[in-house]
Amino acid sequence: MKLTKWDVTIASVALGQLVVGLLLALIYQAQPAFVAFWVLLFGLLLAFSHRIGCDYMAIHRPAALNAFSELSIHSSEPRFQFDGKTAQIIEDEEGIERARNGFIAYTLTRIARNEAGEYFWFYFRSDSAGGKPQFKHIEQASAKALLKKKYLAPSPAPIEIAPTI
Repeated sequence: MKLTKWDVTIASVALGQLVVGLLLALIYQAQPAFVAFWVLLFGLLLAFSHRIGCDYMAIHRPAALNAFSELSIHSSEPRFQFDGKTAQIIEDEEGIERARNGFIAYTLTRIARNEAGEYFWFYFRSDSAGGKPQFKHIEQASAKALLKKKYLAPSPAPIEIAPTI
């Protein structure tokens, strides 16, 4: 299972709750049962919040994945052609945006590579107007800086040799 920023945030908040509980016990000489109750209560609230976030992602993820796989760009130049069904996904990041007690949007950001070795950026946001994702070509130098060790240079075009008679 891949950890997302959402999982790391929940884990860090839960750790913070534990530290605060221990500080309460040390500073105010609170009863261990009170501290255990406090930590357990907030841990359960965090787990519940995390579960709701995962459910929200699961609702919107199919639309994002469908938008990516259905994306097809035709060009006279092969390096600018893109097909979401055959593209190699290099980087994949999803998340949710929250405000107060509700969700604003689910997002999916991908960097993908076509058969010619060119890189493309895909961004889906569940609350975008018309549900259309953003998509753009990434220059090789930018892709190399952005992807670092994941970057693969495009393979050179095959050289055609004319037959000699």
